[in-house]
Amino acid sequence: MPETIPVNYIGCGFSLSDNSASYVGEQMRNTISKFDRPDDSSITLQSPKAQVLADINDLHYCEDAGLRATRKAFLEAREVICRLPSDIPVPEVSTEPDGAISFDWMPSKRRIFSLTVSGNRNFPWAMLDGSNTSRGVERNCWYGIPPNLLLKIKEISPK
Repeated sequence: MPETIPVNYIGCGFSLSDNSASYVGEQMRNTISKFDRPDDSSITLQSPKAQVLADINDLHYCEDAGLRATRKAFLEAREVICRLPSDIPVPEVSTEPDGAISFDWMPSKRRIFSLTVSGNRNFPWAMLDGSNTSRGVERNCWYGIPPNLLLKIKEISPK
């Protein structure tokens, strides 16, 4: 009898668990397009959110990348993007040396907002708006990007 390995898959709005990896793979193929949260209605195969989710997958799974995102950062980053309100532009993503994922909103050289996701529910951030700079850490962020940071992203985003 083959050994069964516990496998958990967490995607945007659904969670799938079973002791059989082949069963999970089959169920993933059957349910991958189903999302049960209202936040996910903006995700289609051609949407900007879908492209960012694909980029996040590449940061975690790509063996060719010099830096690889940790599993905790990968899962948290996917959740953050899935919960991103539709009136907020999607960020550029990159991996940091410690395995965290950086979300960067850069409408111009003098208007930048950067947020780091490392899988611990704390979000260090930094903002440049012209000559004004600010930074901080939001702690215990269980529901995506906190509203005060969403406002800061809107401030630097083009109207």
